[in-house]
Amino acid sequence: MSIFKDKHYFLFFLFYLTLLIGFFFGEDSLGGAKHDYLYHLKFIDLFKDNTFSVAFKKYSKLNYETRNSPVFYIIFASLNKFISLEILRLFNSFISVFLAIIFYKCLKIKYKKQSKLILILISCVIFLSPTVRSLSIWPYPLLWGIFFFNCSIFFFFKLL
Repeated sequence: MSIFKDKHYFLFFLFYLTLLIGFFFGEDSLGGAKHDYLYHLKFIDLFKDNTFSVAFKKYSKLNYETRNSPVFYIIFASLNKFISLEILRLFNSFISVFLAIIFYKCLKIKYKKQSKLILILISCVIFLSPTVRSLSIWPYPLLWGIFFFNCSIFFFFKLL
């Protein structure tokens, strides 16, 4: 069974391929995503290099100020003990595929009479969004927030 048995799904792959090309060239279409990523690396290192209680006490103190929840940094730090940050960045870029697929499923529920190709093209616009592109390439908690928000909309539509 081929994942591309339906040629429409091949569009997801092509649009994701553009994001991978941006990943390998270090694209930052927002202009500050790379800077934010480099700034927030110290939080990942904080939770990676210290015990949880020590790291949590230092979090939000001088030189460790951020407005984000520490959950993202704790998860990335735990994974970074076994996997390099570059592989984690690549894994983070894959979340945009799931974001587009969930968005497609939401569109499919909401607009049942539209053609599949139109809905797939609309959902692939996510790959062209500068915010999604930059936050997929340079990990930041906001992309995961968008993903989970999109999932909640999907389950809301399923409930209706």
